[in-house]
Amino acid sequence: MLHAPNHLWIVIAAWGLLQKSLAQRILHPDSGYCAADKLSAGLLRARPDLAEAWTRALHRQTGLGVLAGARDTGANYTIPVVVHIIHQDGTENISPAQIWNGLDILNRNFRKRNPDTSEIVPFFKPLAADCEIHFLLARRDPNGNCHPGYHRIRSPATLTGGHEVKDLIQWPRDKYLNIYVCRDAAGLAGHALMPFQADTLPQWDGIVIRYDYYGNTGTSNDFKSVVLTHEAGHYLNLFHVWGGNNVPGFYYLPVGHLDNCNHDDAVADTPPTIGWTVCNLSANSCDSLPDNVQNFMDYAYCARMFTEGQKQRMHAALNSPVAERNQLWTAANLQAIGLDGPATLCEARIWAPRMVACVGEALHFYDDSYHGALNFLWDFGDGSTSSDRHPIHTYTQSGTYDVTLTVSDGTTALTQTAVALVRVNPPQGLPLPWSQTFDLGLHDLHEHSEPAIHSQLDAQAAWSLPHSLMLEESQAGSGARVVLTSPPLNLSLSANPAITFRYAFARRHLDNQDKLVLKISRDCGKTWITRFTAEGDSLETTYHPAPSHWIPDSVHWRRVVVANVPAAYRTDGFMFRLEFYPDGGHPLRLDNLLVDELSQISNQEKEKTKCFAFPNPALDRLFLQDCPTLQGKPLRFTNLLGQSHLLYPSLDGSYDIRALKPGIWAVQGVGMYDFSCVIVKNFSIEN
Repeated sequence: MLHAPNHLWIVIAAWGLLQKSLAQRILHPDSGYCAADKLSAGLLRARPDLAEAWTRALHRQTGLGVLAGARDTGANYTIPVVVHIIHQDGTENISPAQIWNGLDILNRNFRKRNPDTSEIVPFFKPLAADCEIHFLLARRDPNGNCHPGYHRIRSPATLTGGHEVKDLIQWPRDKYLNIYVCRDAAGLAGHALMPFQADTLPQWDGIVIRYDYYGNTGTSNDFKSVVLTHEAGHYLNLFHVWGGNNVPGFYYLPVGHLDNCNHDDAVADTPPTIGWTVCNLSANSCDSLPDNVQNFMDYAYCARMFTEGQKQRMHAALNSPVAERNQLWTAANLQAIGLDGPATLCEARIWAPRMVACVGEALHFYDDSYHGALNFLWDFGDGSTSSDRHPIHTYTQSGTYDVTLTVSDGTTALTQTAVALVRVNPPQGLPLPWSQTFDLGLHDLHEHSEPAIHSQLDAQAAWSLPHSLMLEESQAGSGARVVLTSPPLNLSLSANPAITFRYAFARRHLDNQDKLVLKISRDCGKTWITRFTAEGDSLETTYHPAPSHWIPDSVHWRRVVVANVPAAYRTDGFMFRLEFYPDGGHPLRLDNLLVDELSQISNQEKEKTKCFAFPNPALDRLFLQDCPTLQGKPLRFTNLLGQSHLLYPSLDGSYDIRALKPGIWAVQGVGMYDFSCVIVKNFSIEN
């Protein structure tokens, strides 16, 4: 396992409780370096049965592999890979280009094609090995469907990156190497189980790597790119060059400890060493032989090589049934995964990390098609085209644009058009107050919806007539989301701005964890920070069990006022966005968005508290008292049956309620005029 930023580790994870209790020690280890080996030691001392099982598995694996021999020299082992991007829509949601790049770097290092092999110290140059192991993204999923070999899963587990990410998804380990890219990796740069450990703990098999240590492009760099290679070495049964966790009864060997000279990594051509966290190329820590500081299995972050002995040990693992590594590269599996022949073009697909910008800003578009596309034609919807695979385009006019990508493999051509993919806003922000009541649809808001969710105007339930916006998922547990993004607003002269809105939401089941998030940006949507989150029971305004349909009434609407806008965000390019993540609850209704000075919003709220309607009960006319902002404004009357009337005031300011049936009526202000009360309509004397 590799520690971020300077240390390489091997991981052995503890059971859930032990893992949680040691999480802080990983971040702040006693030695100043890493603590994953300590975590392993704690687990093995607590579970001697695991220690015994691992010892047996290790003996069986090395015996079957090394003694029986592997393939003929020169034959490559192909290992199918699936990359799971675990993210929360941050920078950890790496691009398709970086996903491919990570595999390219991995293969470069394993095949001794890294350009820096020329820098290997002379003593070790003859020992540097082409490991004849090749990693390829799978072309089919476990059900045999065409698949790009990677996918994206939205989950807060990305923030920790422990073994819990494998509970989200794990493709069969006898068919795929599972790689998980996360925001964090249990406080490390990456971690993996060795085969003899994974044989006992199959649910934890695979590699977890931090997003900024994957590949050497995008969020990572060449210095960090050794991490995935190091973890793949552990996955294929390589210890750290100073030994590590292979000494019975003494499972924790910290890097740099002088006693490490008495232990070994079970590879003949890696000389004894104490292990290094700095690139000391003249190191000679244990005997007359130099230390192999440039080995991918040390901690020095100047790795250039595997040795021939390490290559044979990895080949041994690939020929052993321990953790089913011997099933990965078989002809039958490669055929099932779709790696036994030329790639077949299955789908044209567009991926864009940013879909809202201002005029003059460069936007990056990525080809996300699979498999085998050779030619690319982009149409950006503004008359501009590109034949680049991953083009950058700048829009010069505001508007909403469709983007089309056509890909070809020389024989087959496929096309995808992403309708209204990009919203380009004017560079100047709109003045305050800004409001949205959905009376004319989305109007200034830009919507981006992901599969299994859609929005629509709802005339049955609204805080302000005639509509609210209803966000509804078509399939519970789909992991979808909808994002509503405001246009740029000018907050540069605002003293204390605030955002307010109304929403209504009911859970169907007590375990529904639907979530609503509000984020703000100061740079026209380039970067965002969160200002409001409500999830599960904190989101619901009532509970309404499944399966009956739910329509909110006036008491089910909640008002949110977000006033914590930092001074640095009061810019001419201020924007906000609402993100809704459904999880099986009823549709969420949204209404009455407003951005204004907090004092104005507060005055409106104060007025509401003193404003009242009389007489109550009423007969044929209704009056408002102490409500100057509602003078001449319509009111909405809704009864318990859902019947609704929009009434306008007479010249004297009263409302004629003779059309209302006797009963209880909720009264609400319309638009941004915030007022609500309940009245009783009496029977008239004539009745």
